[in-house]
Amino acid sequence: MVAPECGRHKRPPRDGDGSAERWWQKVDSEGAIFINRDGDLFAHVLQFMRDGKRAVLPERIDILKQLIRESEFFGMESWKGVLTEQLETAERNENETTMKIAQNS
Repeated sequence: MVAPECGRHKRPPRDGDGSAERWWQKVDSEGAIFINRDGDLFAHVLQFMRDGKRAVLPERIDILKQLIRESEFFGMESWKGVLTEQLETAERNENETTMKIAQNS
C-alpha cells in the first residue's frame, strides 16, 4: 500500500476483522495483487494514494459513506479522517438547504 504522506509502500495494518490483511494476501504467481472492490470507488482510493489530502473529494453523501467503508477496508486511517470531515460538511450543508426550503414553503 502506498502511504500518501511519505510515498513509501507498506503493509496495511490489521483491522479488527482482518479485512485489510485479507486483501493484501491475494497475490498471484507473478506478484500482482488482486483487489475485488468497486472500480469507481477504487479510483478515489488511487487518487488519494497519489495526491494525499490534495485529492478532490466528492460532495455526495452516499458516495462519501461508501468511501469511508473503503478507507476502513484498506486500513487508510488518515483518509478516513479526511472523508469524515467532508461527510460532516456535506451533511451540514444538506440540513441547511432543507431548512431553507422548509422555511420558504
